[in-house]
Amino acid sequence: MSEYAPDFIALLTRSGHQPKHAKRWVCYTCPPGKPAAMSVDAEHGVFFCHRCGRGGNAITLRRLLSIPRPTLSRQDRRAYAHRKETCQRQTHEFLSSVATIRAKKVDEFQHAYDIELKMRDQARTNAGAVPEDVVLRAFHAATAKDRLEAELALLDDPSNLSALIQGWRAGRGAA
Repeated sequence: MSEYAPDFIALLTRSGHQPKHAKRWVCYTCPPGKPAAMSVDAEHGVFFCHRCGRGGNAITLRRLLSIPRPTLSRQDRRAYAHRKETCQRQTHEFLSSVATIRAKKVDEFQHAYDIELKMRDQARTNAGAVPEDVVLRAFHAATAKDRLEAELALLDDPSNLSALIQGWRAGRGAA
């Protein structure tokens, strides 16, 4: 369970929500007497009422209850600024790395495509028997082109972002 879960549960009860089960609560904005329709995930600190559509997180509840944001000490603000700067730098490094890899793959793809076209032209100009080396070069170029096309598709697919980040971290030696 998250370290924030007890505070989140306290905020929920303070705002008028009532627990019925661990994850199902009665929403205070819905009419009384209705069954519990509000889902609560205390570990992630979020809630949503499936009847009235009200939902949010701890910030939403604090705002609803007019509880001011906790003030951070100077040391905490500095630590936050350092973490933010580190995250921004790592994000920039990651995006630059992906852009570099993508540009390299596009160049390789274009090169393979050019070789494949050149080999096809040579095969067309040789009426009759095509030399084996031309066939092999054309085959290898087409295979490389197909592989690179698949790799580019993976790079461009947003659902692969998590795997890309993990691979990038592993390549940097980060945990």
